[in-house]
Amino acid sequence: WSGTSMSAPLAAGSLALAAGQLATLPPDLARKLRDNADNSIYSSNLNTDYAGMLGKGRLNISKFLTAAKATASQ
Repeated sequence: WSGTSMSAPLAAGSLALAAGQLATLPPDLARKLRDNADNSIYSSNLNTDYAGMLGKGRLNISKFLTAAKATASQ
């Protein structure tokens, strides 16, 4: 199990769970938080041969929820 066949349902499921917890956030703000809640996949020397070809990063759902809760409480 690897690649987009595995990552797409995991990312979608994680974001669905987060959206359920944070239903009061406007969709555009949720997208912005999601786009900033990733871990770089290029910070390791393991992916240097694939720079720019592997997407934006790994979804960090904990980082997303923390940012969303902080935003919602403002």
